[in-house]
Amino acid sequence: MTTEELLQVIANAKAKREVVPAYADTLGTADSGVFDRKAVNAAIVTKWSRNALVDIIGAAWQLKESQTAGLAAWLAMKQTEGQSL
Repeated sequence: MTTEELLQVIANAKAKREVVPAYADTLGTADSGVFDRKAVNAAIVTKWSRNALVDIIGAAWQLKESQTAGLAAWLAMKQTEGQSL
């Protein structure tokens, strides 16, 4: 997801929870010149508040961790079944 795409999600969102999946998609990516996390965070604070930013980041990390745990469980199941990837 690009900075512009996430800024559009924020602009169109009626509730903070609508931003969480898109924000989660950006976690774990290096903040090079391609993705401007400062601009995204500023847009969230401007639209809602600093507390909203904390809530969104926390929920996004929880989502990211649950996705990672789900993938790890799936891989373990496949290895148990003797399947290689």
